[in-house]
Amino acid sequence: MKYTAYKAKARGVLVALVSPNGTSTRCSLCGSLDTLRTGNILACRNCGTVHNSHVNAAINIGMAWFIREEKRLRQKTA
Repeated sequence: MKYTAYKAKARGVLVALVSPNGTSTRCSLCGSLDTLRTGNILACRNCGTVHNSHVNAAINIGMAWFIREEKRLRQKTA
């Protein structure tokens, strides 16, 4: 993590730690946990979309950061 953060900072890229808990099984489109994962494929039983599980997890991690930062900014301005 330190090496990645160092390299990212040198290139002006933001790095933040986000818990990956549940990110690979939650549908990034509808948020449902009713999913079926087979290898690198994640199929959502709720909305019917099919995702690459790694891309799905990356989207969920990004959204977790965004939600966390939005909450932090709202508390700061309240």
